[in-house]
Amino acid sequence: MTVIGVAPIQGKVAEAAPTSMKPQILEALLDKINDFLLGFGRALIEKGANVLFIPDPTASASLIAPGLFRKLVLPRLQALAQGLHTPCILHICGETSLILEAMAETGIHVLSLDQCMDLGEVRRRLPGVVLGGNVNPINSMLLGSRQQVVDNTLSCLRSAGTAKYVLMTGCGVPPHTSLQNVKAMIETAVQYGLGPD
Repeated sequence: MTVIGVAPIQGKVAEAAPTSMKPQILEALLDKINDFLLGFGRALIEKGANVLFIPDPTASASLIAPGLFRKLVLPRLQALAQGLHTPCILHICGETSLILEAMAETGIHVLSLDQCMDLGEVRRRLPGVVLGGNVNPINSMLLGSRQQVVDNTLSCLRSAGTAKYVLMTGCGVPPHTSLQNVKAMIETAVQYGLGPD
């Protein structure tokens, strides 16, 4: 899996937009960023990437209004999904309840959710969408005991179900996370029935 690491620029630019830029300049800047992201993503695919992870932490409903997300960020994420022709995972940090339906409209294959999101509630709202997440990367993976990781992993699996679900942390795995905790998450998933047949 490969990360397209500059996607957060879109959300950051959109966040600053209402007070500092004329709409046509903002749209042109966002289009320029998206053209770069498409080119970068295609280059990664040419070099063998078979899944792309698109983090956009500044597009969170905690930072920009849902209307701005729909107007400025959504069309560009849709263009990325349509232009990359490879499976993608979209991760938007923080509280995303107000933009869940818009996230589902991106056409991106997997919506990765932060640990603050209730997987069961999201599953009820988006029953046909592939979800990813949301084992707590700090309290479970980095700082937690093996049992905390097992309990958190089981909670995620029970809330989201195993169909249309990718078990992963609610964000990246922090540096210095113990291999024991990573193994605990994987082993729990396999024992639950996820994994190769």
